[in-house]
Amino acid sequence: MQTELNTAVKAPEGGTDQRCPYCREFTTFQPAADYAPVYNYCTACGKRFIVERLRNRIDAMRLEDAPCASDPECRIIEMGQGDEE
Repeated sequence: MQTELNTAVKAPEGGTDQRCPYCREFTTFQPAADYAPVYNYCTACGKRFIVERLRNRIDAMRLEDAPCASDPECRIIEMGQGDEE
């Protein structure tokens, strides 16, 4: 399932500066306004990671460390499965 085009976000102008979870360099990103986790790309190392807006902070996570509920692709798969009776 290819959902990266819908959920990937390039670092926009005027976003939030945070450290990349891979290279620890500062990178600029803007999380989704609706608290949904989104993919982002580091401007320094180019790796893809997850950005998630939480109640009091913004989290940046490595793909391999994120729980399914925080991974946009996994989340679509899990939430798309309904009652199949």
